[in-house]
Amino acid sequence: MTRSLYAVVILLFCMGAAVAQGRFIPSDPVFDTEPVQCPSRYAPQSVCRRLSENFAYVRPDRGFEASAGLITDGASIPGWAQGFIGRPHDKAFIRAAVLHDHYVRKENAVLSYLATQQLFYWALLDSDVPKDKAMLMYAAVLVGAPKWSLYYRAKPEECDTPMDVECVKNDGDIQADEVVNYTEAAFNQPGFQQAVASLENSPALKSGDLAALEREALGMRALLGLPTPPSAVFGDQ
Repeated sequence: MTRSLYAVVILLFCMGAAVAQGRFIPSDPVFDTEPVQCPSRYAPQSVCRRLSENFAYVRPDRGFEASAGLITDGASIPGWAQGFIGRPHDKAFIRAAVLHDHYVRKENAVLSYLATQQLFYWALLDSDVPKDKAMLMYAAVLVGAPKWSLYYRAKPEECDTPMDVECVKNDGDIQADEVVNYTEAAFNQPGFQQAVASLENSPALKSGDLAALEREALGMRALLGLPTPPSAVFGDQ
């Protein structure tokens, strides 16, 4: 894909972020009955569950799908934030969390970093999370979630869930050197709690200005000393 075409794709994708109007298949994710051991990437006190069926999210222009077998800790909400945000496996958050946990894995990173966080925001809105809370959670993942650059956007794999729009899932041909500058999550990074407190009182949040809140959250990554690679690195592909 050429650089100019890639830029158009990302622009159109981001322009669609203003209004959430998707549906979930099935209506809620289905998990194994018992919790499972969490991977080392999660905090020690996390409770993890394994997705037992594919879980899809269909928007007017494209579809997304998390694969059965995904292990998730739910929404990665630190203990100190659960009193005013909610618990990681709350029904209001779990659909967005499952999709987010699929697409932030390095092997599934076929969307840009920003587009992946926007997907989380859309799914929160379509789960009837109030807009101000969805915006705050979106800003928090912009600060603390893994970040990466796409070397190029590979042709997406077809989803297993039937849908009448293009599916963006993952690609078996993605190689490690094509998803570059990958940084791990920083939800336990010193200063993250103060960053969320600042975002909670942000004028951009109070006015509903999503673009301004994005800029503020990404600026906080720099203040915390977190790596912030560009969304795309273009090569000969």
